[in-house]
Amino acid sequence: MIKAIQTGFFSVAAHPDRVFRRCKNWTQEMTDISTELISTAAQNGVTLEQNMASYEKLLEKSNFIYWRKEFWDLVESYNQNARIPVKTIMGLDAHSTEDIIKRANYVSLTEAK
Repeated sequence: MIKAIQTGFFSVAAHPDRVFRRCKNWTQEMTDISTELISTAAQNGVTLEQNMASYEKLLEKSNFIYWRKEFWDLVESYNQNARIPVKTIMGLDAHSTEDIIKRANYVSLTEAK
């Protein structure tokens, strides 16, 4: 994903935290990779998408860890200290009207943290 961002071909990186979905415990290596990805996105003007389908799985199916709070905490921390912050967008990843309504409601939960 980092190399793809560096090409300049993309304006958004969809659910960048999902790469860690099979990792049970957050590690320093994951922090290092995430920090590089976040800074690369910021430097290249690429927006990172927070995927509400991943967030839904976190809330509704405890064995799914597609939404990595650790990653999004790093984004927030990066933006507090960065000269060039990374942009983020909420993506609903909706395939039906029901998905749109349900996932739009989750957006307010992520903002309430």
